[in-house]
Amino acid sequence: MKVTKLQSGTVPHVNTHVAVVTIEAEGNAPKNRHTILLLDCSQSMEGSIGAVRNDSIRFIGQLGHEDYVSVIKYSGHNTAELIAGPTSCISEGQKLLAKAIQAKIGVMNTTVFSEPLAKALATAKMLAHPDMGHNAVVFTDGCPVPTRWSEREEWSRTQDVAEDLYKAGVVVSLIGYGLHYDEKFIRMVMSASGNTGVFRHISEIEDFVETVQDIRSAFEKTTLTDGVVRITPPPKSGRTILRVLRAVPNLVDLGNSGEIRLGSLYEDKVTLFIELSDSLNQFDISLRGMGRSVANTAETRVKADSLSDESMQEYIRVLGAHVFLTGNREQAAMLLNVAGDGILAGRVETSYTNREQRETGDKVRRLFRNRAFIGGKLKPFGPNHSLLHVIRALIEDPQSVVYIPMGGYKRGGIAMRDPRVIENPHTRVLRVLGYSSNTSRFNFGLRTLKDVKVLPLGGGRPEDKQVWRTYNVILDGNLHMSKLEATLSESSFDLLKEAYVVKTNMRYDPTRAYTLDLADLAIISGNYARPQTFGLARLLEEEADLKVLQTALNKQLDQLAYKEPIEPKGNIYNESLELVQGVEFEYYDAPCVEIRLMGYKPQLLSDISRLTIDESFREVRNVRHRLIVVRYLIRAITFAMETVESKVIAWGAPKETQRGEYPKTERLATFDDAKLKRVNWVERVVCS
Repeated sequence: MKVTKLQSGTVPHVNTHVAVVTIEAEGNAPKNRHTILLLDCSQSMEGSIGAVRNDSIRFIGQLGHEDYVSVIKYSGHNTAELIAGPTSCISEGQKLLAKAIQAKIGVMNTTVFSEPLAKALATAKMLAHPDMGHNAVVFTDGCPVPTRWSEREEWSRTQDVAEDLYKAGVVVSLIGYGLHYDEKFIRMVMSASGNTGVFRHISEIEDFVETVQDIRSAFEKTTLTDGVVRITPPPKSGRTILRVLRAVPNLVDLGNSGEIRLGSLYEDKVTLFIELSDSLNQFDISLRGMGRSVANTAETRVKADSLSDESMQEYIRVLGAHVFLTGNREQAAMLLNVAGDGILAGRVETSYTNREQRETGDKVRRLFRNRAFIGGKLKPFGPNHSLLHVIRALIEDPQSVVYIPMGGYKRGGIAMRDPRVIENPHTRVLRVLGYSSNTSRFNFGLRTLKDVKVLPLGGGRPEDKQVWRTYNVILDGNLHMSKLEATLSESSFDLLKEAYVVKTNMRYDPTRAYTLDLADLAIISGNYARPQTFGLARLLEEEADLKVLQTALNKQLDQLAYKEPIEPKGNIYNESLELVQGVEFEYYDAPCVEIRLMGYKPQLLSDISRLTIDESFREVRNVRHRLIVVRYLIRAITFAMETVESKVIAWGAPKETQRGEYPKTERLATFDDAKLKRVNWVERVVCS
């Protein structure tokens, strides 16, 4: 275990002194996982208990042979009962679990939590093994209503057993359903159990199974520890810690102590945001193990790097989310707008009712687990070892200059050219500035500036210019370029070398162009075929809202008779393309798939009437950029689902239609509180 990032500085937008610390360790994920479902059977569940039965069975039916499940029903005193398990999810085991759930899950009386949690602890001990991870998933729609002791005593008993679950290495996650559960009580349970699990809210019982799947997905990325992180200002500095925030797997206020109990790592790391009384550039840090997979480390004084723009933005986002969860909508919206999350800021600001606040709170808590570009950064193995991650690494490296070798790229589409542009006959020199994706075809590419020479209109020597070009790395779901060459920053070189994309034993040389071998990479991992985990429905809603905002901004600019200023283009040349004559055409069939959002009414979530002309113009640019990002993510999730033939979304019966040039097949589904339509067809594609 080691500190991999320590940055410190002042965030000017909020005038706060902050240190950002990331601690990483090599995880020891369990080979087998044991899910303990604790199902609330109180009287208030009468209208939904049938759905809980059916959805619990459906969830269990999707698990693999390496999974184990136990089911506990609970209501009032002396009702907590282990009705099934621990049972392996082989075919026979799934049948036994389903039979027990159908027979024994029914409505009882009031609600207590200490007794079913104690039953979960005893159940985990029945299956105690070093290679077994335990996740107790508590589903409830109510508050603690004890009849044999006081409510205060119930809080104390529940807190004690939650702490015992943490000590036993059991992750505790909670699902709050509806409007009447006690969120403060749930936060206490999460805190007492080490904040190792996930708190989710659902407004509709239909979301139960997808929510349990999301919790299990988070559990797969969680490594339990039992250590203490101590991060303190040097004694003579005069600085003090005001508060420590952590964003994943849950957004948590860890108080003002520099000594933090580290219950778990998420994706093998934990990031802490430490608010300080004044600026500070060095800290005393120690990592102390207490029994589970944390090596003892002596205290060390560490000098901090300057706080990066990215870390500042992430802190503002975390602060905005925390402010909303603690009850200040207006300030939260302001902070999220500063962080660039305009759509979420609009939802936060307009969350007036209890239901709206709980639904938006759920989005806010999930933001930090799911907001990363699909799957995080490129890694040398596992689901993050894919071609899409290499594209991301090139995009995010400001020092990368990409070269496409002779014969390395075959044109897609009809050949077009500007007669004034002279191409380099040996190589294409590109500056990678973004990425692109197609609406219906599985094309993913690099948005670049290319070096060319351009003949002046009045004659004379060719001039050095740059033109915008998009090059498909993935064309219709297949690898389109097997090799690239690129100059890189040292950090990107190390990343790509570790991932065996750069195959060399030489040390880094900033002047050298390295060959990037893409042939052995998976194009995308099936792990990303998780439309709820990555928020496909929310992305589709955000796309619709962004389009409305873009239209409104453009209309406002038109009404003000404002013309977009002609900026100095410098070396940028806008091509006038003409069809290339005498080139043979080739044809092939390309599969096309779209997932469309149905029945959703886009909202104008920002008040743009107060914007000045210049502010409106800047906002239009921001919206255009975000649309590119959102559409890329939608296409990547859709691509992964098609690749693995995902059944996560239960599409309805096919309907054949003839709209446009090609016959299409349409299927409808309700998923993650959204109505979706899947449209697929085969398109005849021409290239030359």
